[in-house]
Amino acid sequence: MTPTDKTHHQQEATEVLRELSITPILADVGASGAAPEVWQPLADQSVYLGFDPDLREIRNESGGIFKQSFVLNEAVCPDDSQHSVTFHLTRSPFCSSTLPPDREGLSNYIFAPWFDVQRTTQARATTLNRALHRVGLDRIDWLKVDTQGTDLRIFKSLPEQARPLAIDIEPGLIPAYEGEDTFTQVHTDLTQQGYWLSDMRVCGSVRINRDTAKDLMQRNPGMDVDGIGNSVRKSPGWVEARYLRSVDALAPHRETTRDHALLWAFAMIDGQCGFALDVARAVADRPGDQKLGLELNTIATDAIQRSHAQHARATNRQRQFRRLRRVVGRVLPMHKAA
Repeated sequence: MTPTDKTHHQQEATEVLRELSITPILADVGASGAAPEVWQPLADQSVYLGFDPDLREIRNESGGIFKQSFVLNEAVCPDDSQHSVTFHLTRSPFCSSTLPPDREGLSNYIFAPWFDVQRTTQARATTLNRALHRVGLDRIDWLKVDTQGTDLRIFKSLPEQARPLAIDIEPGLIPAYEGEDTFTQVHTDLTQQGYWLSDMRVCGSVRINRDTAKDLMQRNPGMDVDGIGNSVRKSPGWVEARYLRSVDALAPHRETTRDHALLWAFAMIDGQCGFALDVARAVADRPGDQKLGLELNTIATDAIQRSHAQHARATNRQRQFRRLRRVVGRVLPMHKAA
C-alpha cells in the first residue's frame, strides 16, 4: 500500500463516519506522550480517553486534536477492588511497570540496564470499566494498551459489551517482567474471543550477557552499549500487534449499524480492504442497511481495484526493464566485437 493509498483509505473511512454522525471512542492505556499516529485521521470526530498518573485531577479538554478528551490522573489496573498500585520506576521511564522486572530473564540482553529499578512508588489506580463510568461512556471502540506486562489482564477486565472492535497491544516474547502476559497468551486468548491478527511488528534487543558486554567494551575502549546495539542483529523481544474483531464475533449488544460501520472504517484505515469488503457484505445483509452496505462495498472494491491497477503497472514496468537489460546485454558484446 502506497502512502497515497493509505491517505485515500483514511479519508474515505472518516468521511463515512462523519456522514453517519458516528463518534469513535479511543482509549490509550500506557500513553507516553502523543496519541497513536493511526488515530490522527479520526481525531477531530472522536472522544479520547487517556491516563496520566502525574495529573492532579480529571482533565476534560476541548480545542485539541480530538473532538473531546478525558485524561485521568490514575494508572490502570485489572482488579475492581484495587484503588492503588505499586510502580517500579526503572532507569528508562518506558520500562516502568506495576510488575517487577525479571532480572534473570533480562540478564542476557543488552538493554537489561534500562530495567534497573531506581525506586518504587504508589499511584492511584482505576479500572477501564470504572473510568468509562466516571466520564459517561459505555464502551471502547479502539483500545491501545501498553502497560509493560499487564496488557491482556487489563483488556479482560472490560465487560463484554464494552470491549473494543480494534486493539493495539504490545506483549513480550521474552521474560522481561515477573508474571507478565506474554504474546503467546495474548494471541491465544484474543483469537479465542473472536479477534484476528491484522498487523504485527517484531521489536527487540541484542542478546548478549551484561558481563560479556562489559568485557567487550573494556577490550575495545571506543565501543559503548549503543555501538554494540548498532553492530549486532537484534533478537525478538516484544511485538507491536493489532487485532480486529471478526464480523461473526460481534456480540449481540455490539451487532449494530454503528459498530459494523466502525469496524469497516477501522479496517480501511488499517489497509485491510479485503476484510472491509467482508464487513460491507455483512452490512448489506442486515435489514435496513442494504444501501449502506452497497456504499461500503463500492468504496472497498474501488480501493482494491486501484491497488491492483498500480501493482499491474509496476509489474509491467519491471518486465519492460528486464527485457531492455537482456537486449542491451546482447547488443553490447556485438558492438565491442565490431
